[in-house]
Amino acid sequence: MKKLIAALLLLSLPGTVLRAEGRGGNIDDLRGLVLNHAKIPVFNRSRLQMMLFSGRAERRGEIMVGFDTVLEIIRSGADADAINDGWGLKPYPLYSPLRTVFDFWKGRMSYSDGVMCTPECEIDQHNRRAGGNGEVFFRSPLLDLDGVGFEADFTRRTIAVNSQVKIVIRQSSADPAEIVKAGGKLPFKYEYITASGDSMLIDSARREVMLIGNVRVDEDRAFLTCDRLTVFWDGENGDGGNKTAETAGFGGSGVSRILADGEVVITKKDNASEQAFADHMVCDVPNGTVKLTGDEVFPKLISAKGEVLSGRDILFERATRRGLITGGCRIEGAPELGPDGKKIFRQVLTSATGFFDAENNVSDFTGNVKMLDGDRTVECDKMRLVTGDRAGGKTTAAPAAEAGSGTGSLLGTDSLGGLGGKELKNAEFYGNVVLRDASRAKLVCERMLTDFAATGKDGKLELSNAKCFKNVKVENFGSAPGELPGFITADRSELDYLGDKLTFEGNVKGRRENSTLDCDKLDFHLGKKQTPGTGGAVGAAAIGAGDSKTLKKAVATGKVHVTDSSGKLDCDRLSLFFSELPPGAKPEPGMFQSGGVRLTDIVADGRVVAVNQNSAKAEKEQPGLFSGKSSGDRVLKSDHGHIDLARNISHFTGNVDVSDRESRIVCDEMFIYGANSRPEPQIPGLRAPAEPEDPDADPFALPGFTEDTVPSTVNVTENVKLKRVLCLGDVRLTRIDPDSKRKQEGGGGRCEYLTEQQVAVLTDTPPRRPWLRAEGRQQYAERIVYDLKDGIFRSYQTDTFTVSGRGSAPK
Repeated sequence: MKKLIAALLLLSLPGTVLRAEGRGGNIDDLRGLVLNHAKIPVFNRSRLQMMLFSGRAERRGEIMVGFDTVLEIIRSGADADAINDGWGLKPYPLYSPLRTVFDFWKGRMSYSDGVMCTPECEIDQHNRRAGGNGEVFFRSPLLDLDGVGFEADFTRRTIAVNSQVKIVIRQSSADPAEIVKAGGKLPFKYEYITASGDSMLIDSARREVMLIGNVRVDEDRAFLTCDRLTVFWDGENGDGGNKTAETAGFGGSGVSRILADGEVVITKKDNASEQAFADHMVCDVPNGTVKLTGDEVFPKLISAKGEVLSGRDILFERATRRGLITGGCRIEGAPELGPDGKKIFRQVLTSATGFFDAENNVSDFTGNVKMLDGDRTVECDKMRLVTGDRAGGKTTAAPAAEAGSGTGSLLGTDSLGGLGGKELKNAEFYGNVVLRDASRAKLVCERMLTDFAATGKDGKLELSNAKCFKNVKVENFGSAPGELPGFITADRSELDYLGDKLTFEGNVKGRRENSTLDCDKLDFHLGKKQTPGTGGAVGAAAIGAGDSKTLKKAVATGKVHVTDSSGKLDCDRLSLFFSELPPGAKPEPGMFQSGGVRLTDIVADGRVVAVNQNSAKAEKEQPGLFSGKSSGDRVLKSDHGHIDLARNISHFTGNVDVSDRESRIVCDEMFIYGANSRPEPQIPGLRAPAEPEDPDADPFALPGFTEDTVPSTVNVTENVKLKRVLCLGDVRLTRIDPDSKRKQEGGGGRCEYLTEQQVAVLTDTPPRRPWLRAEGRQQYAERIVYDLKDGIFRSYQTDTFTVSGRGSAPK
């Protein structure tokens, strides 16, 4: 009743003038009614909804025309007696400081949700509508607006602004109601955004404002453009949309959501190349989240360096700087220009989902993860990336502005640039990890940890280290077209890219064609190619190292066991040395002689045992230790062995012992010289084979051999035929006749086997003499010759002969 009486009294308040013109004195028929300082209430189901104040109002038929009109939107439950007259009210400028805004609202927030001012408007009381073509100024605690032309529907509680719309949206920290609660103390930073558009619709019943056409939003660190922007307000005390149309208004706890639709583009102010694109954006202000979606094309984010992040749904949390991509995630690294001038993305990551934590520099990807990094590709079930600030481009927060100045980031778009300003530090891969490179090799494991570092003068980010764990396997090791595949397995492996080293550890096994390798640890040492980009791929030894790397050395340690079709080798340490093959050159078959490199040297150390397995056909022809046709296996033992495959020279030292079923020779060191059985093309960078030497020449006098650089090689390939064997130091040669089982022994300081004559010559340094022993008899001579053709020892210039046979061999 109090509200009704107050409304009736409005017509008799001081300053209200009534003039009636027309026939009959009926006010409904009057056509010239003029009201000065008119105050017109607008009710909706007995509730005071709005109050119109006009400096002058004229009746024009069914329409009332108001001049200098102020439309006050009355807050639900407001006391009508507390409503101040609005005649002559001037709105504060659109971009006024927060102090000006607060001073305007602190006295009227108890009854007003908003104020609209216009120089002229038409009021249709019958249809409960109002409108005008002039400038319009709308002010509310959280939203201010300037525009041209408006239409208000009192029943629907909507106000449409026709053109030239500009708005200011304040964040909750700048809400005058909150400032009143704080005792009038302004916040340190005035947080707000500004926007403009072609037209606007204010719907107080639905508690929303819609900006339409060529929308542009300006916030703290970014611009946003779209076709339509919709802003939603919470109800009083944060009750959301629970209010009815009769009680709804613009008071409450602030903006709840902001929707942007149609060609949404977000551009960072400090770098216009850093942008986000989407069809739709939803900003949940209380929860601080921003969600980007697309209709037919996925939304995407582009960093300052051109990196692209896209996904079906992209969600960011403003406060925590975390993000979630669902329905398919894709990241493309900074592009490179191809020969045709088009952009090429050599770093690409895809997964089912992606999670980003910019605050902690962590990103997680799950589900069908695939990563392309230049010539390398990685597949796994789950991957974690750890990033850090780029040098000279740290992503630190901007300093807070002083009170009463600056803008806010209500949309939270400052979080959308989390991809920029960062560089990859390390990556973790889990579950069914598969790594491939340009060498057609494949590495699989259960878990892989990688590190990245800026290399070179250009600071380009490169893989620096990779560690693999559990069920590690390298497949198609160094294979090229036409070669049979192979593999290496181990418990774990590590690629030290900067140190040019690849290591396999724990139960290491290698298989290729008919060759096998077993050891505790296997190290591959890499180096820069002499001619990058040429020759075959370097294989799994350099997996992940790129085309500029090649295999230089391989070292196997700990219970080394090697087998191939010709035999086997056991030792404590095995070192293999390689050189590049020129284009078109083919390597020898075997475990390591593939993938663009050729095996040149083999070094074996510690309890070396080499077994040469002869064919059954060879056993039937001419058995003998050096003939290559020994019956059964030929076994070589020593402490150290070096095989030079380029020069075809082998050198064994330390307790050398070579034996088969018929013969045995022991000595301090042994040299084996070979020659190619078929001509081979000259390989640049390889040592040329040695020229034929004097059989009596000192091997240390051969070209390239000194006491400091002894030939440390052993040669055993199908294309090399035996040329010469030289044994030195306490040589003993033993032969057992296969038929009579007769035993013959010879010894001396030197033994040399010449393949063309098929004889072994025993000599010594005077006064010491070579010796021969058989059937209890022993003799000394200048030289003793063992003829492999007939299996007979012959002594020359014999000067001593004994019968006892007891005692040690002569010194």
